[in-house]
Amino acid sequence: MQRTAHITLQGKGGCFKSGITALVAQYLAANSPRVPQCIDTDPVNRTFSRITALGVKGLELLNDHQQIDSRQFDTMIGNILDHDGDTIIDTGAAVFVPLKAYPVESDALGLLVDEGIRPVIHVPLIGGLDFVETANGLSAILDDLPDADVVVWCNPFFGPVEYQGRGIEDSALYRDNSHRFVKHHRHDAD
Repeated sequence: MQRTAHITLQGKGGCFKSGITALVAQYLAANSPRVPQCIDTDPVNRTFSRITALGVKGLELLNDHQQIDSRQFDTMIGNILDHDGDTIIDTGAAVFVPLKAYPVESDALGLLVDEGIRPVIHVPLIGGLDFVETANGLSAILDDLPDADVVVWCNPFFGPVEYQGRGIEDSALYRDNSHRFVKHHRHDAD
């Protein structure tokens, strides 16, 4: 059975990243023969860590000067490689840019693929005024992380997940990258 590394990633805060991460972790915990490793890297809100039943471990990405310590990304990849099951990682909006840049600079996702670990990036899109912002985040992920499969989660809590009456499925972004998408989910967040 192939191991997977699930990372929830989006530059917009408040779009249900931790909720998605928790759903994926609970699904894997209930359906996988091996206990998944759960990591919370959000330096601002450790929401995922509050789910004690999953044994979530925090990974501190900030140094003493409140700056991103990119060496901790190496620790994160090491944790994925050392674990004999799936890994689920929650991120925060504050680490979107450096965490997205790290695999490009280090070829970390290529390393995971070479080691037989399938990287899957979960990307929430939200409706309303911030749809375009979250769609831009999805576009950046697709451009910068070609070694990862992508799961799009549409969260209509703030309004329809669309631009000018068109959903993501009707966009050139979706059509041009259809081979990268694992599945398209809709979730009504409370």
